[in-house]
Amino acid sequence: MKKYLEYTTNIAFKHTIADRTELVDSVCLQEHKHDNVVIQVAVEVRSDKFLDFKTIKAVVENRLKPIRALGNLNEVLRCQDATTEKFAEYVKDRVGHDLVQLGYKYRRIGVRIKETEKYGVMIPVE
Repeated sequence: MKKYLEYTTNIAFKHTIADRTELVDSVCLQEHKHDNVVIQVAVEVRSDKFLDFKTIKAVVENRLKPIRALGNLNEVLRCQDATTEKFAEYVKDRVGHDLVQLGYKYRRIGVRIKETEKYGVMIPVE
């Protein structure tokens, strides 16, 4: 049975997404703010090297620092279509990269982002 360490934090940001025929809520086309976004990152536990909860926290928070500073997800992702799905991929990819740079072998990572109380995105651990 696989085991995962999890880190959860909150962030606020503004963003816009691109128009598409499937878009139901046109509010998303204008810059709008999400004040209490919940981010959960799960990292696989492996026997080859101990991984501390605080290391995961430091890596995640380091990647969220530019978003906290700028407050605008579009600027950090460098795109006009800053969807929550793209944000989740950004977090997953960067956290994985940063852990490897710190000397950890590849680990499976999952990300869940709750943009609102009702809606969110989950990239399951693969």
